[in-house]
Amino acid sequence: MFNSSATEIAALLKFKPCNFLGFEGGVGIIFGNHEFENYDKWFHNTLAWYFQIELNVFEILKFTPEIGKYDYGPYSGRYFYWGINTGIEF
Repeated sequence: MFNSSATEIAALLKFKPCNFLGFEGGVGIIFGNHEFENYDKWFHNTLAWYFQIELNVFEILKFTPEIGKYDYGPYSGRYFYWGINTGIEF
């Protein structure tokens, strides 16, 4: 067996200045190394981040728009995403 290791570091921050508005963001990285050189060639560091705003309307309707990015390797995976989540709280 070959020795391998992976390390993940993540940080999240949430700030809610009032009952109807909140902000949240996060960033994370994963990196690793392998004793077998061929595995090192296949493994790429991963970096991801996101930012979202939480809006509560009429105390039951919630909108959460979010943007983020996910990077894996130089060419294999660079994804930027955005969207909005809606929900009703009873």
